[in-house]
Amino acid sequence: MWPLQSFAQWSNSYSNNIKTVRTIVNDDWLLSPILKLNSDDILTISFDEMSHNYNRFTYHITHCDSNWEPSDLYESDYIEGFNDMPIDDYENSINTTFEYTHYTFCIPNDDTSLKLSGNYILEIKDEDGNTVADTKFAVTEELATIGITVSSNTDIDVNSTHQQVSFTINHSKLRVINQAKEIIPFVIMNRNINNAVSGFAPTYKSNGKMEYLHCKELIFDAGNEYRRFEIIDMYDYTQNVDRIVFQNPYYHATLFTDNQHIAYRYDHDNNGRYLIRNHNSNNSDIESDYLYIDFTLSMNKQYSGEIYLRGDFSGNAVTDNWKMEYDDNKKAYTITTLLKQGAYNYQYILVDNDTNSSLTAKTEGDCYETKNEYMVLVYYRETGSRYNRLVGIANN
Repeated sequence: MWPLQSFAQWSNSYSNNIKTVRTIVNDDWLLSPILKLNSDDILTISFDEMSHNYNRFTYHITHCDSNWEPSDLYESDYIEGFNDMPIDDYENSINTTFEYTHYTFCIPNDDTSLKLSGNYILEIKDEDGNTVADTKFAVTEELATIGITVSSNTDIDVNSTHQQVSFTINHSKLRVINQAKEIIPFVIMNRNINNAVSGFAPTYKSNGKMEYLHCKELIFDAGNEYRRFEIIDMYDYTQNVDRIVFQNPYYHATLFTDNQHIAYRYDHDNNGRYLIRNHNSNNSDIESDYLYIDFTLSMNKQYSGEIYLRGDFSGNAVTDNWKMEYDDNKKAYTITTLLKQGAYNYQYILVDNDTNSSLTAKTEGDCYETKNEYMVLVYYRETGSRYNRLVGIANN
């Protein structure tokens, strides 16, 4: 097993002017960005450019292997139509303190559709050809059947701090000669592809079936339920918001100070997701404002590792943009970041300096009761083939 650092996060912004890069399937913000091949599924990509000036953006789609490296394919192998098409659907924000232009487009569209299953990276490029953002998505053929279970009974502990993922793959519909090389499973927790794991061996193989039971590589730190806040109205404070003030020319919000979690804390969270919403608007995409938001995590001491703010809004990225600073006077870690109005899930994680691993034990606690989401993705690389097909997914 290895953590796939090359997976990176679903969405990235490489420009301070590009915010809120979102990839949504069938207008359902709760779904992962995975389409079914030859179906009516629609992938909607959107982002904000922080001005009211028109900027010419294009999109470029690349087919990738299971490690998100470019496949050995020609564009004509996987695209029906054209690549590098302009993004022509855009609107200026209305009645917001931060001016921005909201861009949106869909895949497939009249110019571009996809012919193959597998992983894809979609780059958004400016008029000079620079990549200002990218987003990852996948297309599945649903040829393998996957059964997945999650248990708190692990080889490390029972009903304590970890969760064990086990699953079976039925690939009898596929022509598989070498199971170990041709069938490639990945396991992802809470859609965070930074911590995706693969490379583990099956515990049992037969003709058309593979089982992965009690694999030590598939034991995950359980974590805790995500924290939440909502800013859907600038004048009516809601979930976890201490105050909102207008500091000319922008709004500034301060959340209540968070404390370290040790015991399990039940909450009806969405496992890291976020929803853009303005309670007083007819179109939240262009009428939701941006505001600076203060996060504070009370800690009696500074740890040797780094503390990061994490959630889908950050792409679960461990980068300087989301690193918190320790304030000796407050005895707390703090960060201020610019976010769009809406409802957000978030966590704090400690990244160990020695192992570079992301840990929740000292910030959120690890509790077996936590309602995490696990996804198994199964790729198929037939002997002699030039690309990895995504042949099945399962969620628990």
